[in-house]
Amino acid sequence: MNCDIPYDNTFEHVTSDALTRELESKVQKDSVLCTDGFKAYIAFSKNNDLIHKRLNISAGIRVLENVFHIQHVNAYHNQLKLWLSKFHGVATKYLTHYLGWFRFMEKKENCNENSFFKTQQQLIPT
Repeated sequence: MNCDIPYDNTFEHVTSDALTRELESKVQKDSVLCTDGFKAYIAFSKNNDLIHKRLNISAGIRVLENVFHIQHVNAYHNQLKLWLSKFHGVATKYLTHYLGWFRFMEKKENCNENSFFKTQQQLIPT
């Protein structure tokens, strides 16, 4: 998975099997999975032969080996929540659409006059 491109998705239930179905083609075998201690993440890493670094935030362990942390995920999550707050609530069934819109808006190459014009033209009914 390219670390420069954030990946997000919604899950009805987060299980090891659901993670495997969703991420098996996106996570390389030599990857290091850095998460909290959620059981589905532990099983997913074991089932896919990944190195798993588990943080215990409640115990104050936010960084392992001076390298492994989840601050990028937390920052992305905070940016997403701030952006979503403008809509005063989003229906769960439309959340994937909002995630796609957010990813589009966050990509630097999409932030130019021509791309906004193209998007605007697609939104205007003919």
